Amino acid sequence: MRRFSALQLFLLAFGFGLIFAGLFFNQIARGWENYRYPNAVYWQGMRLVPDRNQKITPAGADMLVVKIVRGPMARLTLFLRPDDGLTPQKMVMAICARDACSKGAPLPADNGDRAAANYRIGGESMQILVIRPAGANVWIEFNGPPDALHHFGDLIDSVTAQLSRRNAPG
Repeated sequence: MRRFSALQLFLLAFGFGLIFAGLFFNQIARGWENYRYPNAVYWQGMRLVPDRNQKITPAGADMLVVKIVRGPMARLTLFLRPDDGLTPQKMVMAICARDACSKGAPLPADNGDRAAANYRIGGESMQILVIRPAGANVWIEFNGPPDALHHFGDLIDSVTAQLSRRNAPG
């Protein structure tokens, strides 16, 4: 009986390993994804990964609410809205007309439309920020103290980047 050399055994094992990985690639990739992002939420073709101090709650098929677990009372809402001609500026103006808030300084429109409004509740300064990434039907609304916005910065950047990749021609 012929014996295999160490190199031949290694190559045989390596080949079987490649076949095994090829057959079960989807399960391996899914397991790796769950390991890297255990709290990820998949919504509208996007992967949203909350920080350890954030909790994502679905509020229907077309809306997600992200809240801070420990820290200031602030929330970030992601929702679907068809393109009906409404802009964040118009939405903020309607909110200000209803709630008597002062419109904030115009924000740079780097990746879509943005608008902000400041108001006071019980002597505490609050802010509403509405963002509509360019070419997307997903809107982002922040509601809370102005200094709490930085808690959601990474999530907002992730959503806008994923939407711009999804809407990019090509």
